[in-house]
Amino acid sequence: TITSGEFTKTITISQEALKDYKDFSSLAAPGDRRIRIQSAEATSTYMDLNSYSPDKSYDNTAGTGWRNDENTDYSPAIGYWLDTSNGEQLDYFEYTPFTIYGTGGYWGEVEVYVTDSNNKTRKVETIDFGMSDQPSVHYFKEPLTDVKYIQFNIITGSKSQYAGPSGEYLTYASVGEIAFFQKAIHEDPLTVFADWSLSELKEGVTMEQIRALRSPFYRSIAEQI
Repeated sequence: TITSGEFTKTITISQEALKDYKDFSSLAAPGDRRIRIQSAEATSTYMDLNSYSPDKSYDNTAGTGWRNDENTDYSPAIGYWLDTSNGEQLDYFEYTPFTIYGTGGYWGEVEVYVTDSNNKTRKVETIDFGMSDQPSVHYFKEPLTDVKYIQFNIITGSKSQYAGPSGEYLTYASVGEIAFFQKAIHEDPLTVFADWSLSELKEGVTMEQIRALRSPFYRSIAEQI
């Protein structure tokens, strides 16, 4: 409850825990926030849709995963719709190869694209994962904001070969598990608040300064005051 003179306002702030997420990751930094994946889609799925569908690539176990149909899909890609409704930014992601049954398709060269809330798509960078079968973490060169969708175009993958009907390059692509993270926010709220009660703003604080706050928690309180 915030009181200023005769004015009193009660602000209720709650944060729901991410559901259905086990801490599968051993590489994410403690305290970092995992961004919820809403759904996934891919250019193709290998044979049994239920066994290798895109949603298997974020079900909290690397024992299942997505695999493309390399016999028909020469330019494989997989994309994820993300829940960034609270202003979350993407700082890094963890990629775990799908190694069960020696599937192959461990990422080599991969192009990364993001789409924002205005449906504008841009290429972020090209990453070379080296076709390793080991989990890895990749930090973006700068935080990615307003990302609703992220897509990975797999240019090369392990076990790929020239073997198509007319000698096409058959690109194997797979994902055992993927997760996206926002680094823990260490921000001094006293840049806008008068004290640690967070009940009053500093004199002269502007809406521009409030919107610049990285923490959704601090930003929400300041906006309501």
